[in-house]
Amino acid sequence: MDAPIWSVYVTAAVAVYGAALSSWNAWVKYRENRPNVKVKTSYGFETYGPSLGPNSVFITAMNKGSDVTLTSAGFRLPDKRTVALLAPSGTARFPQLLQSASSCFVTIPIRQLAREIREAGFSGEIKLVGYYRDALDQEHVSKGFKFDVNREANSRS
Repeated sequence: MDAPIWSVYVTAAVAVYGAALSSWNAWVKYRENRPNVKVKTSYGFETYGPSLGPNSVFITAMNKGSDVTLTSAGFRLPDKRTVALLAPSGTARFPQLLQSASSCFVTIPIRQLAREIREAGFSGEIKLVGYYRDALDQEHVSKGFKFDVNREANSRS
């Protein structure tokens, strides 16, 4: 006895739905079990009690995934070399365990950063990218931002 034609279509639809749901669940599980570090750069001031520190650049790491150990932070120059922040100010102390749903930051005074970049042979307006590197040697980067080396190196702040 042959099954009605509609039962073939229903069976096929249920099979496709099951395969799609299974694939989605596997993708979600994969994303949950890996670090998802977002990096952001910004300008600001550190505070020292009632006083403001020098005008600085902040590199913030926000972890939306599983725990990750950060090992360094800095800036990528236009020629792909990096300026590593070896003794940074901020909340990050390397190696830094960055737990899920948490963040940390490093900061460097703008004038100091500009002088180090100028010593590396750059001048004028350049594009910098903030980065953090983790213990598995994965690099997590920010969007690029414009930085005027000459103006900032000679600034008073």
